[in-house]
Amino acid sequence: MDQLKASGKPFDISKQEVWDAWIKVKGNQAAFLPAVSREALKKMSTAVRSWRLHRRINSTEADLARMINPIVRGWMAYYGAFYHTELTPVLDRINTYLLRWIMKKYRKSGTLRKARQAMAQAAARRPRYFAHWIWVKPAVK
Repeated sequence: MDQLKASGKPFDISKQEVWDAWIKVKGNQAAFLPAVSREALKKMSTAVRSWRLHRRINSTEADLARMINPIVRGWMAYYGAFYHTELTPVLDRINTYLLRWIMKKYRKSGTLRKARQAMAQAAARRPRYFAHWIWVKPAVK
């Protein structure tokens, strides 16, 4: 700042530039929203895919919950602290794998409609059984 005063040069900023900067700050367009990065989302999706939940038909709901809840809680606490809606695609993917698990585990009622109903009933009975059900409810259509 002292260098500018010593040089005797006036600031070379137009009124339009100042006005545009003010509009951005006033409209909160210059704000920073910390969220999960695309790379982290890809790693989480890869991890969910590697669990192969839909293939674990010998496991019970309790086994699946014990396996995935600590990991998902960690993701929700770390990445979802500020902007948790960015985790929705990954959490929805977990629900999709759980639906597929229901369809394979209980083959007699293996239709998608019945699996959705069963999952919705399970979520209504125990809404915190799976950690991600706090933010993303199972699809009911």
